[in-house]
Amino acid sequence: MKLPAIGPAVLMCLLVGACSSSAPTSQPEIIIASDLPSSAYPGDIIPIEDAIQMAVAEHPKLRGYRLAYVPYDDSLGAAPSPEQGLQNIKSMSADARVLGMVGPHNSYVALEEIPRASTRNLVMISHSVSNACFTVAPLCDADFEAAHANAPINFFRISPRDEVQGTAMANLAADLNVRKVATINMWTGGPVGDGRPYVEDFRRELSARGGMTVLTLDVPRPTHGYSDFLTKAKLAGADAIYAVGDVDGGICDIRAQMGSDFKYLLLTDGVTGQDDCLKGAASAPITFGTYEGVDPTHSSDPATKAVVAKYRRLYPNAANDIYAFAAYDCARILITAIERAIDAKGGGVPTRLEVLRQVASGQFDGGTTGDYKFLPSGDALSPTMSIWGVKDNHWYYMDRIDASASS
Repeated sequence: MKLPAIGPAVLMCLLVGACSSSAPTSQPEIIIASDLPSSAYPGDIIPIEDAIQMAVAEHPKLRGYRLAYVPYDDSLGAAPSPEQGLQNIKSMSADARVLGMVGPHNSYVALEEIPRASTRNLVMISHSVSNACFTVAPLCDADFEAAHANAPINFFRISPRDEVQGTAMANLAADLNVRKVATINMWTGGPVGDGRPYVEDFRRELSARGGMTVLTLDVPRPTHGYSDFLTKAKLAGADAIYAVGDVDGGICDIRAQMGSDFKYLLLTDGVTGQDDCLKGAASAPITFGTYEGVDPTHSSDPATKAVVAKYRRLYPNAANDIYAFAAYDCARILITAIERAIDAKGGGVPTRLEVLRQVASGQFDGGTTGDYKFLPSGDALSPTMSIWGVKDNHWYYMDRIDASASS
């Protein structure tokens, strides 16, 4: 965390906003931290920190104990840094008042932080990390194997694993009464990742819902011509195409080439929200895309609308609040877990392990982005996912979408 050269007492005074020139103030007894690249990406990250601060400010005391929020910055230069993240974990671990953290923001920082935080039972809840090997086999490496052996695990996320987009889209396809789908994937490794798990999750969930995939094909990236694949898909009886890829890879070209032969085109967040993907289709199929996040500003729930209004009132100049409300929910989960741990201890300040156990076993309802309960792996039972549609060649946000598997 990059801080000016001031004493720790003055620093904490500034953080909790309770400085006084006439008398010293009491220190917080419980701290929630975050680890985010705020100086590398201030436009994206400061709104997230503001949302966490708002959640903490709503609970200045937990069962009589003073609560504070301490943000850590894992930036080094102009990018998130695993090395700086590890230093932050070390600092958090050294302060017994830190009972949990929101973050990290980036998967490659989480790769280093999770095993180290696990040895200290420091619970981490991420709003955005999506790498699959953190939570499901095959795990990333031996360090993660050891962390998972230290049950309950310390890392949780309300964000979905990347491939859970396949589950969510299969649920939508089943709700649309789609029975036969052809899938095509251009992500086969490298910097864009692997799209084959997206396709497999889609196939598995669609099958569980009574549908089937009739054709599956991997293509190189980039690919711009899809006529041969579409001919085979039509012959196989497909009424929809599930396409995994990105704008730069050329996956958008499939939309114009589908014509009127298929009713639906189903896409991922490699293109969702990018209108450039929608050009050049005179006769286009009905198009939907998944996105790894939920926008509560469209919610009709009174409690959610009140939180959104309050955030917008407190932070009217937030540059990008796309993850802010998910981070707010992560902070609320930690706060609730700490309260429950205090109660379970008969009013005493809980240990990190006691808080961790409450997160692992608890049900956390009433979030702005959804209700949450965690699987033993650390994944949310129903993670934050949304569905977008296309109208007049423009993307528009529709609603949260079910991303929980049926089998």
